[in-house]
Amino acid sequence: MRSGAFGPSWHDGYVVDVPYIDSMNTSLCPAYLSMAAVLHGQPPIDQSRTLVWAELGSGSGLSACMVAAADANVEVWGCDVNPAHVERSRQIALAALLDNCDFDLANFEEVVGDTRRGPAEVDVVIVHGVYSWISRQNQQHIAEFIRQRLRPGGLVYVSYEVATGWASMVPLAEAMRLHASASGLALDEAFAHAARAVHGLADAGARYFPLSQPEATQFANLLDADINYAAHEYLGEHFRPVMFDEVVEMMESVQCSYVGSIDPTDHMSEYWAPPQSLDLVTGATDPVLRQLLRDLIVQRPLRNDLFRRGLATPTPTEQSGWLQALSVVGLGKEMQEGSEVSIPLGDVALDVGFFRPIME
Repeated sequence: MRSGAFGPSWHDGYVVDVPYIDSMNTSLCPAYLSMAAVLHGQPPIDQSRTLVWAELGSGSGLSACMVAAADANVEVWGCDVNPAHVERSRQIALAALLDNCDFDLANFEEVVGDTRRGPAEVDVVIVHGVYSWISRQNQQHIAEFIRQRLRPGGLVYVSYEVATGWASMVPLAEAMRLHASASGLALDEAFAHAARAVHGLADAGARYFPLSQPEATQFANLLDADINYAAHEYLGEHFRPVMFDEVVEMMESVQCSYVGSIDPTDHMSEYWAPPQSLDLVTGATDPVLRQLLRDLIVQRPLRNDLFRRGLATPTPTEQSGWLQALSVVGLGKEMQEGSEVSIPLGDVALDVGFFRPIME
């Protein structure tokens, strides 16, 4: 659907005028996902055979090609509805001489309707930066792909915008989409026009403002946003941040259980909430409620969750063995006293006495 003679173009509710930004997410690689599984008490990925890795909504393919380049014993497949994305993905794979990855131009309905598209059985399913921007029907198509093709013990990684940190942006995004659609301008100009319009509401004293801190930061960045990022982030018809329990319900419908966040510090319960709120979280016996409380306390805008098709019940000896098999690899970067790492709770200063021996 095209909005006007020269305005922005949408296909099935998604912006197709411009490709999404080229981005590589190292946390999607099998080693990182394997580490996260082990830290949450689940087995590492089986490396005794070829690993089949599938990404639904693979964008420019940079992350998928990274996975293929890192290990020839991994078969990588991705699909995307945007022709420019698939072209870019294939160009990267060809330039890197990768013969273990492939990309299809297909929507999710086409993929689940034709099992000849993509691998018959997969070990890892990646749904990165997609879930909050697609229709409920397409979310169900993703679940159906998992039901059809994820082997028992396979992993699913889902990243998505969470309503606890994004809900106030939804009406603003809808207003910008309608502004852009009616403007008749090229996409970059249409987005700038729409961003100025919603900022004009705030300047005029609209009662919807002020926004909460995380959303106020997002709102302030609209005027200088990269169009290749912002158009997909805000102008899609189906943009809707979701709640953790919604994603869990969908995953449980295809026999996938929540493992934990891929944040390597997330298994440390002392970082789950500020001291004054920690008892509220740890005292919740229902794990879904516990996660929802955490999201509310830190006003989490984004979740990066790992699910497994069938949770393992390892012995303490097995768990200890998996943990001992983890390797720490230094990158040669000098870490100074007072260095910090980011966790959902905020920035945490590293203990020199702890990290220095590891780095050495």
